[in-house]
Amino acid sequence: MTEEEMADLAASICPRCECNVLASDGAQNALSRKDNETYVCSPCGEDEAVRDYIGIPARSWPIEAAFTFENLIAKMAEDSLLADLLGSGRVSLSMEVNRD
Repeated sequence: MTEEEMADLAASICPRCECNVLASDGAQNALSRKDNETYVCSPCGEDEAVRDYIGIPARSWPIEAAFTFENLIAKMAEDSLLADLLGSGRVSLSMEVNRD
């Protein structure tokens, strides 16, 4: 792989999660709320939007590479953020189990 190819590949990886590849069509990526200049992958853009909406502080970059919904809930529980959000009435959490 040439240096130019490596630079192109590095430029196409999301700077926030350092995991997802940015779409070649820029419209499929998200403009980060951090600086309104940097493009991030769609899942990171969605995560930033949800955090902004419910008032969770932005995280420093790069975020944990193994970002999953389960990790987010575990981290929120550690920080007692989940309890604070549920107690505030801004967020409700419900789970339904289908045992069929």
